[in-house]
Amino acid sequence: MPAFLLCLHLLTLGALPRPVAPTAQARPLAYRWTVAQPLRYSLVAHLTGAIPLFDNPEPVQIDGVLTIIYKATPTAVRPDGSAEMTLRVETAEAEMAGIPLPVPEEDAHKVLDQVVRFARSGAVVSVKPGLPLPFAVSIPGVDPKRLYCLLFPVVFPDRAIAPGDQWPYTSELLGGQGSQASFSGEMVADNYRPIVSYPASDELKAELPKRLSLPTEITAKTPAFFKSIFSMDVKQSLDAKKKPTTDPAAVRKTRTGTIKGDGGYTFDKVRGLVTSGLLILSADITEKALGEPATPDTPTEMKSAVQAAIYVNLLPPSAKAGATAKTKAQPTPKRRK
Repeated sequence: MPAFLLCLHLLTLGALPRPVAPTAQARPLAYRWTVAQPLRYSLVAHLTGAIPLFDNPEPVQIDGVLTIIYKATPTAVRPDGSAEMTLRVETAEAEMAGIPLPVPEEDAHKVLDQVVRFARSGAVVSVKPGLPLPFAVSIPGVDPKRLYCLLFPVVFPDRAIAPGDQWPYTSELLGGQGSQASFSGEMVADNYRPIVSYPASDELKAELPKRLSLPTEITAKTPAFFKSIFSMDVKQSLDAKKKPTTDPAAVRKTRTGTIKGDGGYTFDKVRGLVTSGLLILSADITEKALGEPATPDTPTEMKSAVQAAIYVNLLPPSAKAGATAKTKAQPTPKRRK
């Protein structure tokens, strides 16, 4: 598997500080789109962790960065506020241990280009069938083709919300194929100072309340701040070829674990757009062999532990890929216990 595709596969496999906001009246929040006015986002993912490769029980340490510039162009906006969106990757860059990796342009488009219809709440209404993935996804409910969900990361409720309000929602980011994922959103503040990117280390996260201040006056132009929390349990039975199976007689291994995430985002209430955010995602997966091992050297248990810090930033229409350089220089967060 090419290294770029490995980064995408790992990516789809901590809590942020809670600012105190002045009292605000409840208001509905929704995304707003305009036909032929494209949105350009950068997604910068710092991947760290340890994964076993080629049935080697000793996990291999990984430390990589995946940078994607996404262009989302509304092609039709309906009276109910829903929009059909053409999502296309403009650039994709990858590196592992500081070494740049080749990114096959054809593979990047196969994985990331999509045509999706969104409701004004951010819910996915429909997705047009696209090209098949150039690699197999081994965990049900995990699909790198759904990374576009990070551009509209929370589905808002169909009611007015105020700071402190929480709600469950359904997202296409994870879930499906027999795997159930749970998502919840919370409006933390009605106004929040815009942030280009969030420091990600544990030490800097502890400093955020000291470094950032809330405006003392609520205006229409100060962004809202909301967070999302999600998790998905992994429970699979695998055959001798490590393919999922429902036949008890064919089961040779089990795969169990949890994928979870915790994100915080600034939201422009006037334009109806996410302007910046940080998602901390972790995946802990264990594979166990059943019965006697085929050989004395056959591992009976293999563990994978991957964490990603994903920075999301709305770019100016004329911004180039280099605009993400400052974000890429941010430290990678330490693994949560």
